[in-house]
Formats: sequence, structure tokens, C-alpha cells
Amino acid sequence: MRNQTLSIHFQFMNDDGRLAEELFDSGYVFFASIVPGLLSPELKTEEEEEICGRIHPTDNFYPEWAKKIFKENKDNSNVWWVQEGYRHCCGRCFNKKEISGKNSPDPHHEHVCLDGIAQSLEKQIEVIARGKQILKEELGIVPKIYCPPNHMYNKDTLKAARANRFSYFFTRNGFDYFFPQLIELPCHEEEGLTIFTETKYGKSPARMAYYDKDSEELLKMIKSSQPLTAYYDNNVSKMEIGINKFLIGLYKRLRDLK
Repeated sequence: MRNQTLSIHFQFMNDDGRLAEELFDSGYVFFASIVPGLLSPELKTEEEEEICGRIHPTDNFYPEWAKKIFKENKDNSNVWWVQEGYRHCCGRCFNKKEISGKNSPDPHHEHVCLDGIAQSLEKQIEVIARGKQILKEELGIVPKIYCPPNHMYNKDTLKAARANRFSYFFTRNGFDYFFPQLIELPCHEEEGLTIFTETKYGKSPARMAYYDKDSEELLKMIKSSQPLTAYYDNNVSKMEIGINKFLIGLYKRLRDLK
């Protein structure tokens, strides 16, 4: 398999910070995905209800030492900053889950819900802009890449990302949910954006990892992280792109049913 670039999703940073310092000082190239809303515990849902301690646990919000490390590395040439949504949660779906007394629907999405309800193009432009503003004001970071929470998006999300001057967009290699390591989905163009695909265990330009869940392996993984090379393919068909989106949605529906 070709070299991959490590993509670290920074959530639940509840250690002493030594791991983060080693990662940012490693000299290796990686994607750093951060959630703007986790910088702002006072942020509320669109229904003006609490998020902190209710939808996102309090220990998921970035501690001061993490903010300091992010700020210090805002211009680190080895780090490609990724904006992961704005709130990274859906208040409407959280309320549905609470009323049902079940563990579904999973509320950790933002632009498109599994029941088919989606934010308008104008709303998506607005919330992505708000998230980008938070990163700039709080950390001085101007992200290069947009990643929709839970990898759930529609064409309006692509248009909204482009309207907010993003050139790159993250999605998941949905084939790996059902056919691990079988089908490669390289970087490709869609709606005027360069699409990067990421995966936990399969064939994609970016290899996903979570700061809390993969902490013991991250220092090993980052040593094999390489800049994106030979991964662009403008011959990816619309059918492949469509099937990939379908598989992402199918997996998340099955996950909710389970």
C-alpha cells in the first residue's frame, strides 16, 4: 500500500500534554483536525440549548494547555490544519434520542441528518464561517481543509466549503466500512474542491487516528506518516463517488439501528 498521511482527530485531550508536544515537535507531516465548538464551552445548539456537559462531555473541550500548543504551532509547516465542523453536534437529533430513551440517533453530525433533513446552503455557509472565525480568533489558525462532522454532507456542504475559501475537503473511504483494504479511493476533484479520503484501516491518502483512542500507537504511526504523493486521480468516476457517499450513509444508518 502506498504511503499515507496521518490524520489526527484531536478530541478528549485529557492527558498531561506530553503526547501532543511530541506529535507537534516530531518533524513529520500530519493533518490536525480540531472542532471549533470545543474551544467554546458557552456555545449553544441552534435551539439555544446547552452543549457543554449535555451533548459534548465537559472533558471533551480543549484544555488551556492544548490551546497553547495549537497556537504555538499555527504556522508549523508540517501541520495541515483541518476544521471539523462548527458545533459538531445536532441538537434536534440529540433531543430525539433523549425522548426515545435509546442510544440513537447519534447526534454528532451537523449538516445532514440521517432522517434526510439538512441545513440549507445559506445555513451551511454561515456555520462553517462561524467555525472558521473561532479558529482564527482563539488560535490564530486559518485551516486549509474542511471536514464535515461524522463525514456526513451533501452537495451544499461542498459549495459552502468553497464559499468559505476552502480548497480541500475531507470525506471517508466508505468502501472500507464493508470491504476493508479492498478498494482504494484516491484524491479527486468534486464541485471545485480537492477531496481527500481518510480511513482507519484501508486504502486512502489519509490514515485516521483519534487522540484519545489511539494514543498508545500515535507516536509509532506518525513515524510512517508521509506527505501526499501519487494519490491524485482525476479519473475517479461519478459512480464511484456516488457509491462511496451511499456506503457512508448506509454504515451510519446500520450503526444507529444496532
